[in-house]
Amino acid sequence: MKLFFDLILSVSLCGTIPFCVYLLLQKILAYKISAVFQYRILKLCLLCFIFPFSLLKSLLVSNSKPTSSVVLDEYVYLDNSIIQSQNGYYLHPQGSLYKIILPVWLIILIMIISYQLYRYICFQKKIVRRLTPDTKHQEEFAFQKTQLNLKRPISLLYCNAAASPFTYGIFHPCVVITPVVPESAVPMALHHELQHIKSHDFLFRIIALFIVLFHCWNPVIYLLWKEFCEIQEIACDEKITASLLPSEIQHYGRSLIDTAVVVQRQISFFTPLAKNNKKSIFRRISYLSFRLKRKSLAASILVLVFCLTGFCVPVFAYSPRILYVEGYTSNSSCKDINWIYLEYADEDAPACPDDELHFQFTNQYLLLEDGTILDCPLTPSTSYSQQAACTHSWKNATKKEHAYDGKGGCYVRTYSLKLCTKCNAQKDLTLTSENHYIVCPH
Repeated sequence: MKLFFDLILSVSLCGTIPFCVYLLLQKILAYKISAVFQYRILKLCLLCFIFPFSLLKSLLVSNSKPTSSVVLDEYVYLDNSIIQSQNGYYLHPQGSLYKIILPVWLIILIMIISYQLYRYICFQKKIVRRLTPDTKHQEEFAFQKTQLNLKRPISLLYCNAAASPFTYGIFHPCVVITPVVPESAVPMALHHELQHIKSHDFLFRIIALFIVLFHCWNPVIYLLWKEFCEIQEIACDEKITASLLPSEIQHYGRSLIDTAVVVQRQISFFTPLAKNNKKSIFRRISYLSFRLKRKSLAASILVLVFCLTGFCVPVFAYSPRILYVEGYTSNSSCKDINWIYLEYADEDAPACPDDELHFQFTNQYLLLEDGTILDCPLTPSTSYSQQAACTHSWKNATKKEHAYDGKGGCYVRTYSLKLCTKCNAQKDLTLTSENHYIVCPH
């Protein structure tokens, strides 16, 4: 169970630390770094929240050196290890707590995701009633598509609602124009929304939302979501104003303010996608005012290096234990073992215990406490009816089984049990250990 928590915490830290580094440097170097570059850094942070890089690193090391993770002269608890064998990788199935926590977590995630999908379906139903094809701006729309080299089919619609223009749809995107946009600002609004489509911003926002849901217990993920949404809009502004004159940039900024003022006065937000926050609008205008300021390449490199350094800290600080156990399978008796002990044998030490030399004559036997060896299977000394009536005199015994691995080695499984000295009945058979000999000494 601890292994699962460690992996989840490692993944979360791989995204949290570089994002915190980004936030710190962004406050200092905000206007010296382009918004497009900041957007890419945030995408990198999202990637760090998705993949278990610590685990991938450990898997690569174990593939190149499959015995490097084997610890000698030490008890290794399999519950906190990933088992590697020639058949693949396995999570040791000991423990039951994760079997309870994981389904509960998945149920909560499914409920949240279902609720979000329900809201999106309601959003679609509400806007469909108010949407009409926009024939008035089709010529300008086609021109803007040509300018951005967009050849995929995109619909242009009009919605009679007091909301900002917005875009929705991943596979069949639609641009929605609203009456709050002045006629003089329609070309820029179309350019802005089409730039979102070209950059696949709606898809990235959906991915970011799923990451937020997965890491819902981490408070930093909500700051990442807020920053991601704001920088996404600012990066879009930066792209479409790259070729504009200062006067045109001022006109674009005034259009943003005018649209925000109208939207803020109305209470008709039927979709959060069309919502404008006062702070985010102020931040967008601030970036536009510094649009012509020269960006610093050194500042961008500095942010990238520090973020990558923050990412590497948890990746290299945590290495899940990967234990190489040859012959392990999900159906192996190893799954009933809590721990194993590995050691090198001295040259003068016997290759195996003396009693195991009896495997020359049989593949299983019983070892009594006084050292007596009994071949298996034992022949009952009485009939089954007499065994049932036996008063039984139980003594501790050990059962050993021998099996070849097909590669010149063998496995010896040791069980503890109780044996009746009167009728040879057995009970409480429990696997206690399994030894793997690379070269069979029997």
